[in-house]
Amino acid sequence: MEGATTPKQSSLDEKTWLVTFEKRLADNGFIFNPRAIRAFHTGLKCSETSPLVVLAGISGTGKSLLPELYAAALGMNFLPVAVQPRWDSPQDLFGFYNYMEGRYKATELSRLLWQFDKYNNEKAKALFAKQTPVSLVLLDEMNLARVEYYFSDLLSKLEIRTGLNADNAVDRRKAEIELECNAMAKADQSRRLFVGLNTLFIGTMNEDESTQTLSEKVLDRANVIRFGRPSQLAVLPQKDIFLHAFTNSPTAITFDNWHAWCSKSLTPADKNNLKQTVTELNDAMSAVGRPFGHRVNLAIERYVAVYPGAFNEALSDQIEMKILPKLNGLDSQEDGFHQVMKKLGGVIAGLRDDALMNAFEASCDHASASFFKWRGVMR
Repeated sequence: MEGATTPKQSSLDEKTWLVTFEKRLADNGFIFNPRAIRAFHTGLKCSETSPLVVLAGISGTGKSLLPELYAAALGMNFLPVAVQPRWDSPQDLFGFYNYMEGRYKATELSRLLWQFDKYNNEKAKALFAKQTPVSLVLLDEMNLARVEYYFSDLLSKLEIRTGLNADNAVDRRKAEIELECNAMAKADQSRRLFVGLNTLFIGTMNEDESTQTLSEKVLDRANVIRFGRPSQLAVLPQKDIFLHAFTNSPTAITFDNWHAWCSKSLTPADKNNLKQTVTELNDAMSAVGRPFGHRVNLAIERYVAVYPGAFNEALSDQIEMKILPKLNGLDSQEDGFHQVMKKLGGVIAGLRDDALMNAFEASCDHASASFFKWRGVMR
């Protein structure tokens, strides 16, 4: 496999690496809110329960740049995929069988997935028997097309991986992607892809009149981080210098190392505290017909458990990403509206996150004459 090599075992310390990463960004002129960096990092670590991280906001705020810098700093394989407005099926992601030419027309994404699929590709199985690299796939401007049309199948397969024994061929088949092949091909000649947890997915989206909104299905399975107008305008960042520092670096994270970063658990006290708060939130949401289910509950718990910072910060992030978007379109004249806003406001106040509280109050004020519209926290 061209370009693929067996990775060396890694044992990077997460907190040490994260501090170094934030410092190197600042030293090279990249201005990102540290809270947004932690949210991005944590969202990727939650790929088993929330397989997509979405960076949303206005153009020119570094949404496409941050994933590239992050991947370089960890020695991950990085694949940017430019989404096109005409995309309307999974073939646009994975390719198709060209009957005129008699061969499969693969995309860069399908090539990358095949290159590291040690279950279906014998060469990958031999090469990555001991250590597996980590890949980062960026779907740039993913909402230029309707996301559900081209990404829904893959998103479902990524979700099926949760709790699945990938070493069991029967179980694994449920989560595999079957590529369109020659209709005359025998069963053993068909191609299947298994997307392991060592492949992470990020999407960026500009929010303007030319783009599509995300459905609740996608939002429930994603962590959405909003990039607002920068508080200060930077001089030209030194991207080349930053990337050069990691060129041919002997330090590249392996999946075993990454998996260890993702395997943390809450203390019994924090778990009980979270359970009480989430139950309180769900009771309030139910009063206006907007409750959430097990998927969101599990996603919140996983995010808070692996967040490299304070409990309150992590819970604030999840209220912003998972809870408040569910109130979009709620009529301020509906019975229970003011009660649920008061209850949510009380929970948010207890977290002492001024940015979240200000954004919540602004949305409530706007809703007083119409409908609730959550615009997120611009950190």
